[in-house]
Amino acid sequence: GRARMVVEGKTVACLGQLHGEFAERWKIRRPVFLAEVNLEALYAAGLRLPQAQPLSRFPAVERDFSVMLPETVWFAAVRDAVGSLGIPELVAVTPVEIFRGGPVPPGSYSLLLRVTLQSHQTTLTEEQLAAYSARIMESLQRKLGAQIRIGGEGRGTQ
Repeated sequence: GRARMVVEGKTVACLGQLHGEFAERWKIRRPVFLAEVNLEALYAAGLRLPQAQPLSRFPAVERDFSVMLPETVWFAAVRDAVGSLGIPELVAVTPVEIFRGGPVPPGSYSLLLRVTLQSHQTTLTEEQLAAYSARIMESLQRKLGAQIRIGGEGRGTQ
């Protein structure tokens, strides 16, 4: 497996596992992972100030969405479609499970998406959560061609 880190369109690091052929040649018995970091490109991007915000004393609520998406849609587009709604209480958009095959038609995949919402001012009401859920589903359908399978049940978390 390989990965690269990109900042503002420029590759600043490549990461990966040492190929088995080389591991055998050097008699390495455990998996070895390597990283090559282009410090000049990284420094050129500039340091970003750390950001922090106070913890809310109000409960966070998770809502799960089961959506079917075209294979061409990446998770970044899903995150952007939800983030672009400008919901101030949006804390996180997380992929919980991805499923292909079986009842999912070829060229598509099923995604269980978890959205975490939390206010710093108040406990979110069911009405607010229902309105946000409707906006999220509408955005996923309109922007990404998602088919909403079933609405997941939300849970409160502390």
